Amino acid sequence: MLIAQFAGRQLTVPGGCRQAAARVVLRGAADRLAASGKLRSLIYVDAFVPSEGEKASDYMPEEARTKLAATLAMGDPAYPPIRAEFFGLEQPEDVAWVQARLTAQPAANYFQPIRLDNRLGVGIRRSYVACQSPRLPVFDSAKARIRADASWIYQDCKRDTMP
Repeated sequence: MLIAQFAGRQLTVPGGCRQAAARVVLRGAADRLAASGKLRSLIYVDAFVPSEGEKASDYMPEEARTKLAATLAMGDPAYPPIRAEFFGLEQPEDVAWVQARLTAQPAANYFQPIRLDNRLGVGIRRSYVACQSPRLPVFDSAKARIRADASWIYQDCKRDTMP
């Protein structure tokens, strides 16, 4: 469905997704759009860049993954929104603004492995912006993998990327 929304249009894949499951979905859509020639570049900002077969839950702490699996097993399809403080926010007005916009996510999405048909980025420009403030250690493995890959443009950003 997401791919159909972009087919035949001069649109870009939306950015700014801070939810792991959404990033995995966008990664899959980017994989197919790049193969079709409909995508010219990808820019990840402090993001997971999942590889074939990975799941959003692979990036979660074990305790959170176990709790989410138990919630799903009990029949609850929603993963409650994370707390805004996770993003390193400290100012009460920032926390309130972000928290009001965070929503529950479909829990099953966190356990669905991504299926990639193509090597991401063949023939397109790929960039990764690594935010230093707030620093989110959950992205360290993606940052290390991309930094070591000369086919990516890697840039450290010292500024806060949150509102």
